[in-house]
Amino acid sequence: PKRVAIIGGGEGATLREVLRHTTVEKAFMIEIDGELVELCKRYLPEWSSCADIDDTVDFGGGIIMNNAAAESESCFDDPRANVSYDDAFKWFIDNYGEEGSDSDDNNNGTRKEEEKMDVIIMDALDPDKFVEIVGSLYKDNQFVDALFRGLTEEGVFVAQLGETDGLEDPAVENGALKDKANMMEALESVGFKSMHVYDEGHPHFDAPWNFLVAFKDEKSRANWYKSSAQIEIEIHKRIHRRKSGKPPLRYFDGATMMGYQLTPKAQQTVYCRKEPTPWECDEYVGANPRAAIGEEGANKNQSVGIIGRRRPVYSPVMERNSRKVLNSRGGNEAVDDSTVVARLSSTLQETIGKKL
Repeated sequence: PKRVAIIGGGEGATLREVLRHTTVEKAFMIEIDGELVELCKRYLPEWSSCADIDDTVDFGGGIIMNNAAAESESCFDDPRANVSYDDAFKWFIDNYGEEGSDSDDNNNGTRKEEEKMDVIIMDALDPDKFVEIVGSLYKDNQFVDALFRGLTEEGVFVAQLGETDGLEDPAVENGALKDKANMMEALESVGFKSMHVYDEGHPHFDAPWNFLVAFKDEKSRANWYKSSAQIEIEIHKRIHRRKSGKPPLRYFDGATMMGYQLTPKAQQTVYCRKEPTPWECDEYVGANPRAAIGEEGANKNQSVGIIGRRRPVYSPVMERNSRKVLNSRGGNEAVDDSTVVARLSSTLQETIGKKL
């Protein structure tokens, strides 16, 4: 990604992780509480520190580092960071809404593709919080539509959903956490092609946390299914090394991504408590990669019940049964792990040769 927007994130940690990516040219952080940012700068400086980023290593592959990154002790001072203290609702609607605040076409949904975001990260209130504004946030279709319009054609939207579902939880639509369902319905209604939910235990809350990833088209969705080895190559090419010599990413690698690809079993169980019961809860048997990426009637050998059906935008049932989806859409080639490992070895040898 070249352009990334962060909604919230006042402590600066999300901004720090975004700036680890060598491809990022601009990171926009829209935080309504400027006082919170100043407090975090003073009392939690390590959360927004970019002092350990090392951009002096040439990783090969034609990647050019941003030398200015190493000069910034605080990520807030990084030249790629654009921090504004504003209401994210207003900021996105004004900039990407169907009808902008000004008459200029460049201030509404007709913005040029290069002015849009490759990734938008919602680091604000979780939809499981019992706060009045949360319900409005995730039911406001004008705001959600502006998020969709603000993304490039292959854009990705990421949000935290709060505490992960338990096996005994009721269907989200019928329970106290219905704002989760409202949010996902709003995302689907504006045009997102595919949504995924995964669990992460490292935030150190009282329970594992749910995260949502929504893809604007199927090409970007295919990247979700890259192999462990392919992910390792991307990490090697894209992530700044650290001056301390510590691993560039503390909790994430190719193997971790394999776990994210497999939707939690509890998520599937709760999903199938919806009324009426989703058809795939009863009928989906076995993996059908082509059906799993959204094609209707993909072939004559697909499982009973799938013919003529279309993959739901969000379905943990099909995600669990379609982990081996081939990257056969959008120009992504399907590559076996042995081939990717060979490519990784070649890339490493090339890097070592350049350093010597």
